[in-house]
Parts: sequence; C-alpha cells; structure tokens
Amino acid sequence: MKDINSFLGAEKLEIAFSRGYFHWDEIVAAVVFLIALAVLLFDSSLFINDPFEHVLFECPQGEKPTQKPTQSNIGKVLEEQAKDFVIFYGSQSGRAYELAQRLSRDISRSFSKAALVADLSDYDCASVVDIPRQKLVIFILSTYGEGDPPDNASRLAEWIQGLPKKPILQNLHFTMLGLGNSNYKFYNRFALQTSEKLQVLGATPIMALELVDDAEGNTQDSFVMWKKKLFETFVQNLGITECPRPYEPLISITPSDSDGDQTQMYRPVGPHQASKTADSVVYPAIVSHIQNITPNAPRETLHVDIDISNEPKLKYAVGDHIAIWPENSTSEMQELLEALGLSEADMHRPKVIDRIDPDTPVPWPRPVTLHALFERHLDIAALVSRDLILDLKQFAKTPSSQEALDGLARNYKNLCLTQRTTLASLLRLANPEASAWADIPHSFLLENLTPIKPRYYSISSSPAVSPRTISFTVAVKDIDLASGERLLGLMSNTLLRMHQAHDGPCPRGPRLWCNVRKSKFKPPVSPMQPIVMVANGSGISPFIGFLRHRLRTFQLKGDVGKMLLIYGCQNEQMHLYKSEIEKIQDVLGDRLQVVLAYSRKGGGYVQDQIRAHGLDVAELICSEKANMYICGSTVMAREVRTRLLELVQGRGSSKQQSQEFEAAQMRTKRWQFDAWG
Repeated sequence: MKDINSFLGAEKLEIAFSRGYFHWDEIVAAVVFLIALAVLLFDSSLFINDPFEHVLFECPQGEKPTQKPTQSNIGKVLEEQAKDFVIFYGSQSGRAYELAQRLSRDISRSFSKAALVADLSDYDCASVVDIPRQKLVIFILSTYGEGDPPDNASRLAEWIQGLPKKPILQNLHFTMLGLGNSNYKFYNRFALQTSEKLQVLGATPIMALELVDDAEGNTQDSFVMWKKKLFETFVQNLGITECPRPYEPLISITPSDSDGDQTQMYRPVGPHQASKTADSVVYPAIVSHIQNITPNAPRETLHVDIDISNEPKLKYAVGDHIAIWPENSTSEMQELLEALGLSEADMHRPKVIDRIDPDTPVPWPRPVTLHALFERHLDIAALVSRDLILDLKQFAKTPSSQEALDGLARNYKNLCLTQRTTLASLLRLANPEASAWADIPHSFLLENLTPIKPRYYSISSSPAVSPRTISFTVAVKDIDLASGERLLGLMSNTLLRMHQAHDGPCPRGPRLWCNVRKSKFKPPVSPMQPIVMVANGSGISPFIGFLRHRLRTFQLKGDVGKMLLIYGCQNEQMHLYKSEIEKIQDVLGDRLQVVLAYSRKGGGYVQDQIRAHGLDVAELICSEKANMYICGSTVMAREVRTRLLELVQGRGSSKQQSQEFEAAQMRTKRWQFDAWG
C-alpha cells in the first residue's frame, strides 16, 4: 500500500496541515481505519489460526443428522422417495424428534410401510397442500415457553395463522400428538392451535388430538398408548394391513482399520436436536471446586466451579445457562458388558458406524469403541421403555426369557417403582445366565438407547468477579425405590462421584464437557434499576450471580438500585448460600432486603410472603417500575404470578387491566420467568 504522503500528495498534505483543516490524531485514526478495512476485505484469514480449528469443538447437538434436503416441496419428496407417511416434528429439547424416530421405526416394523421423519424448518410450509391424498401426515408438536412454537416450527405457525379461512387442505389427512406441561400457563397451546387451524383449512383428522402432559412424568407411557390407538386406527378405519417383519438394522458396524483419536471418541456428541439456535460448540473444562452446600440436609445440593482459563472463546454473562454433559458410571458399564457377554477387548475395538437408512442419524465419531459409546454417548442408565422390553423378545434365546420379558412389560409401572429398570438390570431380571443376551445386535442397541443429552443449569457466578470461572448449583435428583435402592439421575450420579473423590478445592480436578447457552434472564443494564427476585430451592442460583454482580458494581461505583429477594426452602438446613447472602447484605445495607419462607417451620411459601409484604412489592413493581424475576418450580411460579396480579388489582386495577399490565411487563422483559418441573 502507498504511504499516506503519496496517497494525498505531499504538497496538499502540507497545505492542509498549515491551514488547520485536520490534526495528526485524525490522520492516525483514518490510517488505522483504512488498514483495518483493507485487512478485513482482502485478508481476513490473518485473524484465524486454523480454518478447521472449529471442527475440534463442534457439538452435533446443533447439527443435522443429514444434509438439509435440496427439495423443499414435501409433496414431491414423498413421491420421489416413495414414502407412505410423513412425520413432522416440532421440537425444542429433542423429545419430539426422538418420538418421531421411534414412531417411524415402529411403523416400518409393524406395517412394512416407509415413513419420512421431517424437520418442519426444512420444507416450504406452503407445499403441504401438495401432499398426495393417499399419504398420511403425522404431527408431533411440542409447546415451548409461554405457549410458543419450538424454534424449528415457527415458520409453520406463521404460515398457518396467516392463511385465510379457505378449504385449501381438503386432501390432507392427519393426526397429531401434542407434548406439553400443564404446570405452564398455556398448556399444549401450539398443538391445539395448529390442529384447530388445519381443520378450519379443510384437513381431516383420522383420530382426535392427543395431548401428553410431562408434568405427570409418564410421557413414554402416554406415547405408547397413543401409538397403540393410532395403529388400531390404521387397521380398523384405514384398511392398512399389519405386516410385521423382523428387525433389520438401520446402521452398519464394521471393524476400523485405524485406532482413531481417543480424545475425539470420548467427546460428547448426540443425535440431531431440533433447535437450530443451540450452541454448537462444546468445550472441556476442569472442575476446580465441588462441595455439598447442604451437609445437614437429607438430600445433597452441590456447588460446582469449573475453570475455563484454557478456553478463551468460552465467555458468559450474568444469567446465562451452562450446559454440562454427564457420563455413565464404570459399574453400570460393567453390568451391561456382562449381560451382553462382551469382553474388555470387545469394548475397546474401534468400529466404524455408517447409515444404511438415509434418514437414520449417525452422530458418533469415526472410528469409535463400544466403551466410548457406553460411557459418553448412550444413556445406558436410563429407564427402559415398555416398547423396548417387548422388542427385546426377538433376541431371547429361550421361551422362558420371552415369557419373563412379557411379564416385565405387563408389570411395567410397578417395576419402575420397585427396582432399577436400566437395560442391564432388566436383562438380568429376564435371564441372569452369562451370555444369555449375546445375540442382541449392537446396531439394535445404538438405534434404541437414548442419547446422552446435556443438562442445563443457571450460572451463579459473575464475569465481573470471576471471568474465567463458571459456578452453578445442582440439587441432586434421586428416587428411593421400594427395594431400598437409591436411584440417582445421570448428572447427579456423575457429580456425586466427583464429589466423593474431591470434597472442596480440586487441585487436579476431573474434566467436564460444557458450553454456554445465552439467556434472556438477565439483570437490567442499569445497576440503579430496582429489582425483585423470587426463588425457591436451587432457583436461587442465578440470583447469586445477580447479587455478586451488583456487589462488585457497588464496590466500584458506590451505589446500586434497591433489591428485594424473596426466597423459600424447607428449613434452614436447605437454605442455599445463606452466609454469602448475609455478607452481601452487610455491605449493601438497606439496598438489599431479604425475605425468607421456611415452609417446614410454619413460614409458608414464597407466594405467602409476597402477600404478607404486598405493599412493598406493589410499590416496587407499580410505582418504582422494578424488574421482576421468578426462578424455581413451575408450581411456585404460577402461584407467584397469581399473587402479583392480585397486588396490581389491589391498587385499583380491574382484572383485565392487571392482565394487560402483566402482558406489557412480559413484552418489555421487565417480568421474567425461569421455571421447570
């Protein structure tokens, strides 16, 4: 590049300076800008160390199992691929996708019919009108958040609601399964609205809309019952003949010529998850501290710090979520190894897995070992479904084993309440003899075992205080079975094993795989904005991050806005971060007010404390325009919402006006909810 003198001309430059048209600082700024612009336009690779570095950290949770279809007209795709059914799924967490895959396999095995599992975002919604009359359409739709469609179904929602009331879908015959949670205000709203609108547009349902309530904890059973009714409808009403066929693998497993990369084999991956906005980067992080912060309580609550110093690209903000991948225990793997008649050598032989069926995802590393699959990729500790129990009958070596599986399936509900029903324990119950189940194809296991998914936790740290340490809180989930055995969740089991090895600081801590999911659940930009925080149990976790952030701001600037924390738990032993909150109170003084609700000591619940402190809360949210944050169980959040509307009405508003006020607060993000369960 020419120098600045030749660019402007030396004479003109001298005249310009002499007349004071511009100054040296302006010239320097201009030069820096021009150089930066030239680099960005012509050689942006200067900023990239390795153009393929990202491949090392990509997480298939954000990837498609196959390439996006080149043909966006679903009617033409069904004809070209000779499919008899299309199963559209709308999924945020991946549950609807998994059920769609299961339904496709079961249709193939029971009727010898081909079904296309279709991501709603991959196809032109308007092409639904081109689906031939003889093709059956099945929708499995989840409802997300406040009655919203999942991300991959948003275009369908927009298209279908924007259509005039004309019978343009007279050729469409469909059925629908809705996935929702009745603890939320708008239970299964997306499925309800979509089903109603399809019928207004002339589509014909072959059976009534079925709604599954995850709050009851029996989604799998509800799916099986719905599928049974669906298959009966196929036979009795549609004249589809049952034509069962034996198991045919959808994937091939062959020995690998190379040993492969051990690190890559054990990187957590999983099948396609529907959300296209999910972070696709996964990072290794070191657990630097893990501690049970409720040592005198009947159930553990773990505080975990992870060190991200070695991952400069991994950044977080107050209120974000951390995604953590669990792993199976050595004892669970050993039990399954013995049930399947595998040796240690079998477990560590590298394999190459390829798809036979083009619609079947193969997300695992190439090559990969069974040991890596069973430890990091497949949830072998999950409860086995009733469907899978019956599917296993075809591989039983003896009639008595088949009869045992039939009995376990018939007694399924009681079985789940009384003892562990993992794959290994179930096989042992049906036939404990060595190698009794050696004939189960490994492809069958890979196709039917649930993939390990990340668990999401609210971050309780602040980058203003600890930019390279992320903290989170985990309430251990467990069930006491009638057998006396304690059944732990997979993530709880993973972290408890780490805690048993490292209680407190971990000089050479174990490694967890993680990423950060951005959240809208954030404190206001202005530190002077008043806020009200309501939480129960481990829902206090993000508010610890809020308080740490404001404490740091106070230390730097000398003042912060008013804060009210209303926190509920069973008793003082279950009070999380009690001493830290008290220390923050000592520093902030009357800027932080804390109201406690110990339910086991007659203190009621947080919603009762909101009513008891109604004047203060109403003054904050109505007069002082405070931001309101609610985090914890959905039952608590629903009750708190009711109390808040009562407070607004108590200041002279009608019921409708209070609801409009709430809607405005939600729309402007002044009121935010982060609820679960």
